[in-house]
Amino acid sequence: MDNEKFQKVCHRAKEVMANSDIYFDGHAMPISRQSGVYAKEMFNGSEEVCRLGGLLHDIGYTKNYEPSRGEHIEYGMKVAENILSQAEYESKTIDRVVDCIRTHDNNLELNSPIENIIVHDVDLLASMDQVPMAIELIQRFGDSYDGALERIRADVDKKREWISHPFFREMSNAKYDSFLLNLELMKDYRVE
Repeated sequence: MDNEKFQKVCHRAKEVMANSDIYFDGHAMPISRQSGVYAKEMFNGSEEVCRLGGLLHDIGYTKNYEPSRGEHIEYGMKVAENILSQAEYESKTIDRVVDCIRTHDNNLELNSPIENIIVHDVDLLASMDQVPMAIELIQRFGDSYDGALERIRADVDKKREWISHPFFREMSNAKYDSFLLNLELMKDYRVE
């Protein structure tokens, strides 16, 4: 993987991503790292495609464009293509990363490449680990602390059903138990 190109993409993504002060380091980078590790160590997939796909999967939520949930995918594909082109990635890599973005958020197809599956499922699993970041983000949009907790619980319950690969589905069981405990602790020990 070309670290110099990757750093260019990271820099540009952080510049354009909405709420990047918490969302970039709190969501995009962890998905990028974890997806890359799973690709390389467990699934013999492309670490580069998974790192870039994980990093850019939600790039459609930019500072200047606040699309609905579905629209962020289509817009994100265009933004990602532009960022990757500027970083001088090959068209084959760009196409594969853009396809990861297209298939995340429950849009996988039966013949989806392993990289798409990894980015998709790692993103879904992350919703169980990122409760404090999600609370802060939701509150920025005007929801109360308790309202944020309710939205997070509903979101995780929905996303858990979307996990596609048996390995990640199995992993979700333990993560979900930990998530529920974390959610209860957040209710009891909140700082507003």
